[in-house]
Parts: sequence; C-alpha cells; structure tokens
Amino acid sequence: MECKNDGAGETAVSQYSITPSPQHSNLKPGKRRLFRPTSVGMLTAGVTAMVGFAAFNTGNNLIYLLTSLLFSSLVVSVVVGWRSLRGLELSRTVPREIFAGEDATVSLKITNTRRRANAYVVAVLDGAASTRDRLTGRAVAARIEPGAVTRLSYTVTPPRRGEYLFGEAFLKSGYPFGLCTALRRFDLPDRMIVYPRIGRLSKELIRMGRSWGSDKIARSSKRLGSDEFYGIREYRPGDNPKHIHWRTSARLSKLILKEFERDEPLGYTLVLDSFADPGAPADSEAFEMAVSLTATLIDELAQHGARVFLIAALREETLIYNGDRSRISAHVLRELALIEPAQEEDKKRLRATLAEHAGASAHITAVVLDRHSPLHECLGPARSHGVHIDVIDVTDPRVIRGFDPKGRTIGVVE
Repeated sequence: MECKNDGAGETAVSQYSITPSPQHSNLKPGKRRLFRPTSVGMLTAGVTAMVGFAAFNTGNNLIYLLTSLLFSSLVVSVVVGWRSLRGLELSRTVPREIFAGEDATVSLKITNTRRRANAYVVAVLDGAASTRDRLTGRAVAARIEPGAVTRLSYTVTPPRRGEYLFGEAFLKSGYPFGLCTALRRFDLPDRMIVYPRIGRLSKELIRMGRSWGSDKIARSSKRLGSDEFYGIREYRPGDNPKHIHWRTSARLSKLILKEFERDEPLGYTLVLDSFADPGAPADSEAFEMAVSLTATLIDELAQHGARVFLIAALREETLIYNGDRSRISAHVLRELALIEPAQEEDKKRLRATLAEHAGASAHITAVVLDRHSPLHECLGPARSHGVHIDVIDVTDPRVIRGFDPKGRTIGVVE
C-alpha cells in the first residue's frame, strides 16, 4: 500500500474493501490494552519457555543467548506496540443519506499529535448496525508522520433501508513483529439513513394501474408550458430545453427555466400497506418490496408533474406531501426509510386520514401486502366518496415480474 501527501501535512490513503472486524467492547474509551498476544505471539512465547527450560537444564550459553533473543522480541513487541498508539486521535465522517444496495464511503481521519515519533501499521476497525443488519469495515495506514493527518476510507453496502448507527471504533497496531496487538477504543456516535431502493417499472406493470400509468398523466405533463406563465427557476437535468429563458441565462451565467401554471393540477395519493407481521419472513419481505415499490411510484408520478401525497402509518403523521414536481423528495424518502410495520391502533388514524383526504385526491393507488390486508377495510371511507382506487398487490406474480427493485440511481430534492 502506498500513501501520498496531499499538502498541509495531510496524507491520503487509498480505499479498502469491507472486511469483518472483531469488537472489543470491554475496553474503556481511550484505554490501551498493553498485551494482547496473537497466535504467532503465543507460539513464540511457548517456544521461548521451552528453549529457556532447555538452557536451564544444559547450561549452554548459546541456548541462553537464543532464549534472550526470543524473550526480547516479545518485550519489544509489547512496548513498541503500546507506544505506537500514543498521541493518535481518530475521527469519522459518514454519508448521511444513501440508497439501499449502493456503495457508501466512510471517511476516517487519524491525527498524530506527537512531535517526533512516527506511527507504523495502524489499522482502524469500525462498523455500524441497524435493527437487522451489521456493517463492518477496516482500513490501514502504513505510516503516520509526526504532526501529520492521514485520511483513510472504506466502503460499505447496506443491504436494506433503515437507520444505521455508528458507535465505537478501534485503533489497532501489531507493530513491529506482530507478536501482540495494542488496541485503543474511541466512542464516535453517528448515524446514516439508508433510503429504500428506487426500482424500475415494466410497461406491463404501468398498464395495470390506470391512475399512475394513464395517458392522462402524460398529456398533463406535455401541457406544462402551454398555460399561463408562472415564474422562472434554475434548470435541472430532465427539464424541457425548449423552456430555457436564454436572456436571463446569459445574464446570470447559468441555465434558467421558464415555468407555467397548469389549469387543474392533478392530485395523486399513494397508500402504503404497513400491516405486516415482523415475525413472519414472508410478510417482512413483502413489506420491504411494498416500501420500495411505493418510493418508485412516487418518483415516477413526480417526474410526470403530478402532485403526490403519501398516506401510511408513519412515525408521527399519516399524510405527507412530496413537495416537488420533478422527483421524489428527501423528506418522503426519510419517512419511508424509517417506517416500521403498523400496529392495530394505527387503523383508526389511517381511516380518518383517508376520509379527510379522499375529496382532495383525483386518484388513489394502494400498495397492499396481500388480498386479506387490513388496509382494504381502511379504504372504505375513500370508496364512499366515489374516488377511484387502484390496488397493487405485491404478491401478485405480475407485480413481481414487472418490478425490478435493484433499479436506478436518482437525484434527491431536499
């Protein structure tokens, strides 16, 4: 491995892939364990004891000399390994929000506060955990000069959405002989929100839902720009280049887009079925697919210019507005990342929200876990208002074939 100096006393180190690392939770913050022998160290200690016993019995000076060399190697490993971690400070920077299944880079910074001594072969053992998964990572710096800052990184791939909490991290050194290791613990609490996967919808699946896949959405999005002028905003990838205001763009040295009002903005409501049994693997898998499919539908509708609302048994509310007419917003993604299976008492909240919101929505699409879901009962008030409701059952083979949860990478609107 090579380190390179990137200026101002900082050293940049290449990335390391994720590898399992042990946790030493019995260490107090900042405490150094003076002697933790490795398997090679244990073998060396055993050989030293046997050679020393032979020297004592024979009185041979050469065997005494060999015993001294073996024993001194153990002492040097303990002393130098302990001193190599003195004066080192560790900090961590994690990506706040990523999508499940995507690589995330965790950045580490080791500062050597000592004035003279170098630190050699220092490893960082780190990790994070959610309620279901654990991520671990390891990075190594070959040499840290006095007063220098060394930057390391490792890559993790969260398999599922949720909140991943970082806690303790360890500095570890087996320098110089690898006969024993010194450990130092740092408490570095942090969190990382992993969004649900944004997948891809097949044409067959789009045809199944008349509200979110109809020609009416496409016509309304094409009509954008033919109505009354509304204002200007900065151009975003995916916008229609025909609506660029070139004079303003030239004056501001960036692309500016003209916006127009629709005659009748469409309102679409997505209802997520969260009545899953956490103890049933089949229900849990269906719930994760439903969350991912719901996020994909919201993004698909927003790209067509629709006003999208989400109704679900969320943490503190049951109704949230996407807030953007071009892509899914970070607020909706965070709620979907942290949503958990609903409780029986959440039925009343959902029924009340659906009854209040039914009149303000042109269409409702319900993503359900199965045909017998309690959500069907909650949709009764909306049906009584005459609102058209499309039901997508995630256990339907057509839905399973038509939705690819591995999906695509998208931009997020704060």
